[in-house]
Amino acid sequence: MQVGAEIIFSSVVEDFSDEPDESPSLQFRGGKTIAGDLILVADGIQSRLRAKVLSDIFGGWSVDPQVSDSVFYGVTVPQKELQSDSDAVSLLRQVEPCVWAGDERFVVGRKPRKSEFWSGLFGLKHDDGQASMWNEDGDIVFVRQRFEGICPPLSAVLNLATECDRWKIAQMPNLPRWTSKTGRTILLGDSAHAMEPNAAQVGLTSRLSGLFGDIHNYILTLIFSQQGLSQIIEDIGVLQILLLSLPYLDVSVISRFWEDIRKPRVERIKSYAAWNTRRFLGHKDRAASHQKYADADWESIKDIEPDSAADFTSPAFFKWAHDYDAVEQTRKYLEKNNKAVSRL
Repeated sequence: MQVGAEIIFSSVVEDFSDEPDESPSLQFRGGKTIAGDLILVADGIQSRLRAKVLSDIFGGWSVDPQVSDSVFYGVTVPQKELQSDSDAVSLLRQVEPCVWAGDERFVVGRKPRKSEFWSGLFGLKHDDGQASMWNEDGDIVFVRQRFEGICPPLSAVLNLATECDRWKIAQMPNLPRWTSKTGRTILLGDSAHAMEPNAAQVGLTSRLSGLFGDIHNYILTLIFSQQGLSQIIEDIGVLQILLLSLPYLDVSVISRFWEDIRKPRVERIKSYAAWNTRRFLGHKDRAASHQKYADADWESIKDIEPDSAADFTSPAFFKWAHDYDAVEQTRKYLEKNNKAVSRL
């Protein structure tokens, strides 16, 4: 607001316009219209505006989310309740994400150091018959039954829990582009590349902490199950760098640079997340059941060269996924394309 931003609450964007000879604009319910230079469409996996952003390339492409046959049930139990149970108390030592996997069910859980709760995502391969993607009234009795016998600490957690939420796992297909035809409207975050929440990218957020300051610690409390959030943060960081570095270029050019940088990385991470879900569910496909690299092969990744194309179980891929510096990669892109940028 100090630099002139107008912040509008409790308003619904009904439509937008992005015609070549006009400034892009938003239309609000009630008739109000606002024009600008760039529109960021960040309304999530069930975006109402995505189809219009990509209206010129409908032929043969789906712009709808792909709903998987997996369902997550979120369970949270206070620390003091776990301390009162001889089996559940062992979970309080797990401050880093821990995965129990196999038999078409899995659990990802942890008790963050600064939190007074243990949180777990209980994943199942099944069709729950519900049309909604998410609700806060999951069936805790059903979850107890389906995870019966998994292990004493988790069974204890489910007996202590009185409620859970549930949501279907879904991802976006790889879209041909994330921008409108003019390049002045951008699909940002889940509206462009929603993915399954199973890549657990804790480390990469630190590479952008300088851009986001005080919210960094808050982000880290969320990131263990939300690598999609990590990618959104990278989206914003890269776009910010480009806009600040190239103020003399039209935003339609900047958006193409942004997409060149972001799309290959996000789509590779998305494939990794889906692969991890299959592995957690105990699928016996070759990629998931025959780990190429044993843990003993790479106690450190310090001297490993990152490689996005490497095997998902390799130290090279791990380093590329988790130790990626979005700021540095953007600068390298600009240096590499310096002559082309200069001509523009």
